[in-house]
Amino acid sequence: MALSGMTGFARSHGVSGAYAWAWEIKSVNGKGLDLRLRLPPGWDAIEAGVRARAAEALARGSVQAGLTVERSGGAPVVRINTAVLDAVLASVRHLSRQIESSPPSLEGLLALKGVMEVSESEVSEDERRNAEAAVVKGFAEAIAALAEMRRHEGAALGRRLDFLAQELNREANTLCAKANDLELTNIGLELKAAVEQFREQVQNVE
Repeated sequence: MALSGMTGFARSHGVSGAYAWAWEIKSVNGKGLDLRLRLPPGWDAIEAGVRARAAEALARGSVQAGLTVERSGGAPVVRINTAVLDAVLASVRHLSRQIESSPPSLEGLLALKGVMEVSESEVSEDERRNAEAAVVKGFAEAIAALAEMRRHEGAALGRRLDFLAQELNREANTLCAKANDLELTNIGLELKAAVEQFREQVQNVE
């Protein structure tokens, strides 16, 4: 397995139906894989799929992933909560028997909390499922880009560490060649063995 760095950053974005979404992912060093998600309200259904994609792409690292979603298109839906309105009118009629006052205006009634409800236009279940699938796919693409960035970082690190191992091995050879003392020669041989183990570890770590 090639040496892989732990730090990286990636973004992905797209549109599915009425939904525009964007992922932002960053990672730092970590012993195991620790994925921390920030999802908008109502998008918990994608968490299992996202975690599975992360586990497929990464073995280690502390990863933070944030999703933003915006919905466009479709006129808002206005509903009158008739149960609340009836209760308000009943209270008004009851009070009018006790207190003289002008009847409430329509604007005043509609301004009361709970009488008028404004919500987004409803979307079909298929449209929502398609958007969720697109968001998970976008996460997979972003996490793959992050993993690739980490591999590049690791390769640059692997080259520096390999160069260092070669230099240490050269110094150990020089020590063994020029040492006139058996104890120094033994130290040089032990150093060569340690350097060789170091090079093997460099080539077999993520």
